[in-house]
Formats: sequence, structure tokens, C-alpha cells
Amino acid sequence: GSGREPPPIVYIGAKGERIKMARRPIEFVRLACSLADKYQAAWRTLPAIQPDSDLIQANRQDYKLRDVVADFESAEVDTQKLAAADTVLAAFELERVGLFDSLRALMDSHLCEPRFDIQLKSS
Repeated sequence: GSGREPPPIVYIGAKGERIKMARRPIEFVRLACSLADKYQAAWRTLPAIQPDSDLIQANRQDYKLRDVVADFESAEVDTQKLAAADTVLAAFELERVGLFDSLRALMDSHLCEPRFDIQLKSS
């Protein structure tokens, strides 16, 4: 190999949200499937994803991880999405990561260096 890091998995939403979701594709698969029915809600809880926020200045203290975990643990579970996610995890021979560790990994990926602060032009 070249020794270079692969580019991260980045999401840019229609409203200008920007999230660095994972550092490697397999990590993205594991996190998305581990969070399964909570995945979209999970990335919406990350600090500094809105276009008017400062991703460069965001820090881990901005993310109330334990509060998010508590909210998700009390939420209803979509068993069909969990079953589908388990099928994908099995296909990649991966195991589900717990809620706390998945959310922490998602936050770490989002806030890892280098950071970028993309500002999209409004149309």
C-alpha cells in the first residue's frame, strides 16, 4: 500500500449539514449497522453539523453523549431495521457495537483531524 489514509466518509445534507461519518468504509458499515434504526437520529445529534455552526471550534464537550444514549435507550426499537442491519453485519463478518461505543465512535470520526468547514452557497 501507499501508506496514505483513505478519504473519510462524509455526508453533506441538502440543508448544508456536514458530518464526517467514518474514517474508513468498513467502519462506516459497522457504525451505521450498529446504530441501525437510530443512525439518522444519531448523526443529527453531533455538534456543529449545521451550516451556521463552527466545526473547527467544536469540541467533545459540546456533545452530551450520555444524554443522547439515555434518549436512544428509551426510544422505540424498529425490529425490521435491526434485522436488516444484522444481515449486513453478518455478511461482513462484523459484530454489532454497543450504543454508547457506537455514538462515541461517530463523534470521534466527526471531530477527528483534519477538520473541514464547508460552507455551501445558498441558491
